[in-house]
Amino acid sequence: MQKELNVLLAGSAWGQNFSGVEKGPEAVWEQGELERKVTNLGWNIAQVERHQFERQAADKPSPVKGTINDSKEVGQALSTICASAGELNAHDNFLLTLGGDHSIALATIAAALIATKGELCVIWVDAHEDFNTPETSSSGKCHGMPLAALTHAFDIRKCKGFENFPEFPPLKSENLALIGTRDIDGGVHNKIHESKAKIYTMAEIDQYGIGPIIDHAIEAVNPGGNLPIHLSYDIDALDPAVAPATGTRVHGGLTYREGHLIAEHLAETGCLKSVDLVEVNPEMPGADITINVATKIIMSALGQRIMPKWLEM
Repeated sequence: MQKELNVLLAGSAWGQNFSGVEKGPEAVWEQGELERKVTNLGWNIAQVERHQFERQAADKPSPVKGTINDSKEVGQALSTICASAGELNAHDNFLLTLGGDHSIALATIAAALIATKGELCVIWVDAHEDFNTPETSSSGKCHGMPLAALTHAFDIRKCKGFENFPEFPPLKSENLALIGTRDIDGGVHNKIHESKAKIYTMAEIDQYGIGPIIDHAIEAVNPGGNLPIHLSYDIDALDPAVAPATGTRVHGGLTYREGHLIAEHLAETGCLKSVDLVEVNPEMPGADITINVATKIIMSALGQRIMPKWLEM
């Protein structure tokens, strides 16, 4: 039976301060030749939906404690993306979303939480924890707040611009694992310290290896293997030497192979139902390299392997 894939191109840069990342979805889809590649892998592309939200200025607003930068614009964009993700989820197909900055994951995961009535696991692959609230954020950027909003550490619907964002069940922090973390904004004041999320920093990956880490994460968040998994993958989780064209680079990240193995292991679970791939900026140096890596990670998440797996340790 042919596998059904829905694709959402969520081109928003309003969750951060730089233009260019809103063009990432089309660049990865077109330059990466994803339509041809996923079709050759055995997927039927049922729908492709596009949203483009152009930044009107490249200014960098000074953060105001307790508020979200460009809240009206980002709120409108994410409300639209959430509605589209909800419609695509209704068809029970695999959903691949290309961003845009990582704030778009607030929309896609909220839609998945609505569809699953809150029974959802999330694997968050990112250099950053993205667990800020408007009160704890030092920058005011919404792309640093999705997990706090999703776990109801604060009520995003009370923020300016989010009045039309739908109500959604909270993401249970015990069903959340972060992999590749190496830059936590706000230190001890960050709300993530109050959660039950599993956090696997680069130190743990160096010590134990990425294979045991991802297996431990899957078992921790989905011990019964009966819940759907959403993978939200920020390309900045990879070391900048591997994926340079992204806006918030932090050295000491995942290697090329480590980045792929996460996607491969999740695909093998049979529980992976949706993927975000975000923060590719085609206007930055190294864009071709980064688009190529992003495309290959997506293909790994969709089940591509060099050879069938035969070795079990």
